[in-house]
Amino acid sequence: MFLQRVLSNEKKWVLAFLRPYAAKLTLYFFLETFSIIMGLTFIWCSKRAIDFAVFGEILSMKRSLLGLGLAAGAGLFASQYAKWLNERTLALMLIDIQGRIFAPNIYTNWASLTSSHTGDLMHRTNVDAQEVVQVLGQSIISAIVMGLRLLGATALLWSMDPALAIILLAICPLLLISKVYFRRLRHLHGRLKTAEGQLGNTFEENFRFRTLIASFNMYGSRIDKLRKGQKHVYDLKAAIINFSTFSRGTINIIASVGFFVTFYWGVGKLSVGEISFGTLSAFLQLVVRIQGPALSLMGFIPTLVKFNAAKDRVLEIAGGPYTEPKEEKLKVIEEISLSDVYFQYEDKQVLNGLNVSFARGVPTAVLGPSGKGKTTLLRLLLKLLEPQRGKISIRTNGQCIDLEESHRVNIGYVPQGDKLFSGTIRENLNVETASLCDEQIRQALVICCAEFVFDLPQGIDTQIGESGYGLSEGQMQRIAVARAVLGDYPIWLFDEVTSALDADTASKLVKNLISLGEDKIMVFITHDVYVAHSVPKTILFS
Repeated sequence: MFLQRVLSNEKKWVLAFLRPYAAKLTLYFFLETFSIIMGLTFIWCSKRAIDFAVFGEILSMKRSLLGLGLAAGAGLFASQYAKWLNERTLALMLIDIQGRIFAPNIYTNWASLTSSHTGDLMHRTNVDAQEVVQVLGQSIISAIVMGLRLLGATALLWSMDPALAIILLAICPLLLISKVYFRRLRHLHGRLKTAEGQLGNTFEENFRFRTLIASFNMYGSRIDKLRKGQKHVYDLKAAIINFSTFSRGTINIIASVGFFVTFYWGVGKLSVGEISFGTLSAFLQLVVRIQGPALSLMGFIPTLVKFNAAKDRVLEIAGGPYTEPKEEKLKVIEEISLSDVYFQYEDKQVLNGLNVSFARGVPTAVLGPSGKGKTTLLRLLLKLLEPQRGKISIRTNGQCIDLEESHRVNIGYVPQGDKLFSGTIRENLNVETASLCDEQIRQALVICCAEFVFDLPQGIDTQIGESGYGLSEGQMQRIAVARAVLGDYPIWLFDEVTSALDADTASKLVKNLISLGEDKIMVFITHDVYVAHSVPKTILFS
């Protein structure tokens, strides 16, 4: 079966994902099945009611009408409750699968973090995840229900007129489906998914770098790239539409032929007295209940093809195992050292037998030209990268242990790039689970020369935009440093924290940090000569 082929390689993942929702999805299936039974009961009762009315059997007609009403009411209730239940289940499944996409891309190393574009990840998280959930949580069950509806209607029609049932099945639209159709449609949808992901990348970059685009007057080139991406997506969608239109049109024509065949067949038999008016009415209702599910099942095929492409993209970033890092909080860290460490990016050797150590109470500045390994050093200390050779260790309570991801919780890090999240300043400062009191926040802001926060209209509850929009680079730097200070980490790593500050503010900030962090391991990655002169130890990368 096509469905089995689609799910074969990822069957375990699919079953594991569906397991928590098995009860709800099973109930949804039985409710829809019950609705089918009530629909067929409605047709049977309507046939009998018409026949009893024609023959003047009023009491029997009323009984049939009562059964008809009960079947309609019960079927409507079951159908509506099934939809309500399924929509809630789909919402839970979407949250679940988005979490499965999010977690592996958060708990990962630096190489994995940089391998996927943000725009593409957003498209997979929002669009592809929605399509996967829709098929697994609804479309597959709906297809099975449609198949049962088709079989039930055919069986009821067979009981009335086997010849007509055979004729309708013989022209069933599903017979037109071929493997060539599947392969071609799957290929087109795979290309479309890739193109939509690339278009999402362009949108994300254009929105994110609005200021840069305006500063360099790059409107033309960025809009041109966006339009090329949109045209590529449109061309692929047009190809899918062109490919599908003929087959859909053919199927609709055959469905109409099926209805007219039933009508002429029924009228002909009615004219010679072989069937009653009630039976003709049942014929016309049943042909709709046969052709409708057949068309729905045909529509399910492109849905499955889209699902297969979306599922592959989701499983690329969510299907593999991942380990949530443990947290090992260390009260005292005396030293962190790198011994004979080698590291290279592809063909570029960056660190070649590096031997350095950073001791508690000895603030250290790391200087050097760009591209010589300063940022790589930080990534190694943060355990975002692994050295190809050598060892990174920490000394705590007189013992020397290997640096692990679990030790990252002991490090307060201020990056050079994006530092703040959208939200309030308070939210950006509260990185720990426990909330900080206003006095603690005030003291940290004063130490980090960020008193400007108190002059803002809402103070620490002032809203800031994406990437700190609304604040200057220097203001963002000082808030990010305050966040590290509030965390009370035994290790502080500062990457160019004075680059956007004037000389007086930078001098005051560095002095305050050295005074406050006299019992900490403190590393400044910097080009600022003043910072180097302010600390007792300097390491030069050259």
